[in-house]
Amino acid sequence: MTKVQSRTGSIPTAEQVDRWISELPDSRLEEVLESAQDLLSDTFEIVLADDRETAYRQGKDDAIVRQVALATSFWRNLPGNIAVGVVSSFAFALLLVVASLVFNKDPSAIALYQKLVTAPSRP
Repeated sequence: MTKVQSRTGSIPTAEQVDRWISELPDSRLEEVLESAQDLLSDTFEIVLADDRETAYRQGKDDAIVRQVALATSFWRNLPGNIAVGVVSSFAFALLLVVASLVFNKDPSAIALYQKLVTAPSRP
């Protein structure tokens, strides 16, 4: 348009522009289209790069906060904590019963070994 304006002194009409575009070969139109797409893509990349990074960080931070909130929620974890406490109490009580049987009645191999070692020797 600038060339036509510098040659003729006026802006080209819509008909002149349409005629000029229709005279262009298809290969040239494809080059112009590819060039425009590349320029638009590069512009979007530049403009959206900061927004994408910010959105990624914000999403990551939100996910971390959500997981921490769920993990530290008292009422949500209460049933599981009670179950673990009851099971561990029974396991500890069972361990104490087994230990008392071992130390009082000594049905184990260790007690048999101790009896053999501490048995009085015959002269």
